[in-house]
Amino acid sequence: MTYIGSHTTHLWMERAINDGQFIAGNCVAGQYGLTAAGPCSSTSNVQQRRPLTLLNPQAGAFYGLVDLEDPNGSAFYHGMLLSIQRRAVKGVNVSANYTFSHCIGDVTPFGGSFSNSANNSTYLDPNNRRYDRGNCLSDRRQIPESCSLRSSTSSDMRRQCGYFGASKLPSQVRT
Repeated sequence: MTYIGSHTTHLWMERAINDGQFIAGNCVAGQYGLTAAGPCSSTSNVQQRRPLTLLNPQAGAFYGLVDLEDPNGSAFYHGMLLSIQRRAVKGVNVSANYTFSHCIGDVTPFGGSFSNSANNSTYLDPNNRRYDRGNCLSDRRQIPESCSLRSSTSSDMRRQCGYFGASKLPSQVRT
């Protein structure tokens, strides 16, 4: 039995700094870009509710999504590897491995955890980076594998490996 673990720091994250702000209540026509009275926040007036547009309506109208690059993401991987091996009996070596692992990380645009945000790479709650912490995109919990090596002579060796439950037959490699 073997423990495998790693901790990754300084993963690049993105933080949206010009997302449309939620404005509660109802507004009159002309307010926040509305053409008729109704809810202040709707999908038709996102641009008018962005912070840069609210600060300066003339110049802010030219900016859409703006992301801040943040090198403070992290990820943790913990795994247990179980191995069993049977040495040569009549020229056949057999081994089997089973890995039980888990990866937890922050949302990153390069394979971090899953996110609920619209563009899947920024924080859902800009004030709480850990809110989006979850399973890594590359997380595979259980990985069983078996291998056999058969040799009839020193120059003729065949190796056959594969994952249990795989849809393909294991490939044969001559070495």
